[in-house]
Amino acid sequence: IEHPKLYQDLSGLKNLKNFSNILGVKFDKDYANKIIKAFDMESYINKRVKKYSLGMKQKLAIAVSLINKPHYLILDEPTNGMDPDGSIDVLNTIKDITNEFNMKVLISCHKLEDIELICDRAVFLRDGKFVEDIDMKNTSSQEYTSITFN
Repeated sequence: IEHPKLYQDLSGLKNLKNFSNILGVKFDKDYANKIIKAFDMESYINKRVKKYSLGMKQKLAIAVSLINKPHYLILDEPTNGMDPDGSIDVLNTIKDITNEFNMKVLISCHKLEDIELICDRAVFLRDGKFVEDIDMKNTSSQEYTSITFN
């Protein structure tokens, strides 16, 4: 999510409500609060989005993508603009929520440590061509680094 498309003059909460409406689902306050808490957004969810840092916008954009409890979730660089600790927290939260609601996730990412943390399977591409399909549960980061760069 390089440049999250959010309503800048609205609060994060109002963004969640609006996107819920756009997606044609009734706004579930309890579920929204669960996402807000899981992504540690309570302190700023009622502030205007234009005041958010990039990392805060990333979290909100991911929360928006989860608001309708999709069967499939596609994320492009979900931790872009986040510090390492923030990245780990966000990835673990994505993993927890998607596991709880049995969502399938496709992540486009170039950070190997992110892939290792959240993925159970990784497909590597080079110059747009398939290189390798790896079961991450049985592969160390050193092994897939070797596969990718050799």
